[in-house]
Amino acid sequence: MGNKRGLTVATYVTLMRFALMPVIVFFYFSTEFIACGKLVAMILFLVAALTDFVDGWIARKFNQVTNLGKLLDPIADKLLTFLGFVLIFTDITLIGTLYPVWFAFIVFFIATLRDYITNLLRQLAATKNHVMAADWYAKIKSTVQYVGIALAMFYAYYYYAVCCISCGGTGETVLRCVVMSILGLSAILSVLSGLSYIKTYIKISQSNPK
Repeated sequence: MGNKRGLTVATYVTLMRFALMPVIVFFYFSTEFIACGKLVAMILFLVAALTDFVDGWIARKFNQVTNLGKLLDPIADKLLTFLGFVLIFTDITLIGTLYPVWFAFIVFFIATLRDYITNLLRQLAATKNHVMAADWYAKIKSTVQYVGIALAMFYAYYYYAVCCISCGGTGETVLRCVVMSILGLSAILSVLSGLSYIKTYIKISQSNPK
């Protein structure tokens, strides 16, 4: 049961995720004057993703679950994922090289639609005095999304700094297949997670029809 304390260590870790987002954007688009900007952006993105797991562990381990943390944590998670997708799916050097336009659209659309549906269901469940916590599908989905986005950023770094793509090496082909596979898997997990939330909400509605 959450307490009503304000800022805790866990909350500060969550806030760090917010603070890292503009820094990630800066380095991702700094390739004109920072050769390894995209690599730095990838590392910072992974650090931000890691805080998603650290803040939850701290909150549970040291009894720092707060109402503020419950509010900020899912917002930070979704913003970080959304930011990552926007960066890699609007990078014109990746469209048509790493993945086709239709692939980027489908992955982004499914992820966004899933988040919209789950947020709606959580709000509806709250009106019935139920809290819909993230299930294992959601946690695995987030992890896969983080990995896929980070690898896409690494691929972009190779394009700008290492010129691996222009060389047409085997390493580039393998990396491209891995990135597309992971992003495709994230879309599948988004669908499964969304269906899981819908199933949970139906059970809540049946147990509390008011």
